[in-house]
Amino acid sequence: MVFGIGEGKIDIIPEKQSYAFGEAIGGKVVLQLSQPKKANGSRIRFYGLIKTQHSDRDMHGHRHTHASTREVLAQSFQLAEEGDFPAGTKEYPFTIKLPTIPKDGNAGSGGFLSGIAGILGATQDPLLNAEWYLDASLDLPMSFDISKKLRLNLIR
Repeated sequence: MVFGIGEGKIDIIPEKQSYAFGEAIGGKVVLQLSQPKKANGSRIRFYGLIKTQHSDRDMHGHRHTHASTREVLAQSFQLAEEGDFPAGTKEYPFTIKLPTIPKDGNAGSGGFLSGIAGILGATQDPLLNAEWYLDASLDLPMSFDISKKLRLNLIR
């Protein structure tokens, strides 16, 4: 196959779809390869995306809106080291411990969340509106990686 297309697939199977801060996300990554592959390894990442939007006016009074996306609380874990990956199906269990956040959920109360709020210019908890993801991949040299992204629900 050319450039990794049709080489195989990867899937993320979490134990459940909703988690709370302070819990551990558990599950498995299932890798299916159509033929043996040499790879730089396999990993799983947990991260949040916070989207912000603000507007301002230029000296002519025209309003300009700016949007940005920031990644927060990113954690990455190696599932398998560099080497040969055989054809067929292989499962890789994972556990990712989620950070604990203050019970009041107030980013302005100090600490880590206050730092994020300051960076984003927010006055409330910036994690309230974040989108949370798991992303698993097999790093194929000189080819497109085999990857999968899964959205998770994080609740308070």
